[in-house]
Amino acid sequence: MNIIEARDLKKSHDDRVVLDLPLVTLAAGEILVISGPNGAGKSTLLHLLALLDHPDAGRVFFRGKELLGHGDWFSARRHITLVDQKPYAFPGSVGRNVAYGLRLRGVGRTEAWKRASAALEQVGLTDFIRRPARGLSGGELRRMALTRALVIEPEVLLLDEPTAHVDVEKSLTV
Repeated sequence: MNIIEARDLKKSHDDRVVLDLPLVTLAAGEILVISGPNGAGKSTLLHLLALLDHPDAGRVFFRGKELLGHGDWFSARRHITLVDQKPYAFPGSVGRNVAYGLRLRGVGRTEAWKRASAALEQVGLTDFIRRPARGLSGGELRRMALTRALVIEPEVLLLDEPTAHVDVEKSLTV
């Protein structure tokens, strides 16, 4: 079964069609790479698949169930994570940023900090744990955002330009 299926997706911005896609599916364990020129609608598609935006037309299914109302979208969204091409750093330390999603999911402070620390160690950012997140370089910010996404163990992980601004040697550790 597909985790995500979208049929007849259409999205426009300023009266310009930026996405018109008959079918896209994502199955469990599948790695799907979307490539194309700038302005082809790749980021728009990722935002729609992450359920962060609604299509102008089309139907979206999660685990075989069509998402019809706000409650369906919200419930499914908790299983999907998008690391945007321009990630956001919340106020506070890198450690707090990485633990943020865990805390939202009801993980206790101590356990969230423990998991965040382990995740940061895994990607080589251990020394950054208490650093202000908003002071990171572009590549460091992207690595932190990817770590923040991975630590919550989403069912679907979507990455928009995942290695942009990241050193080649560092991208191999993530």
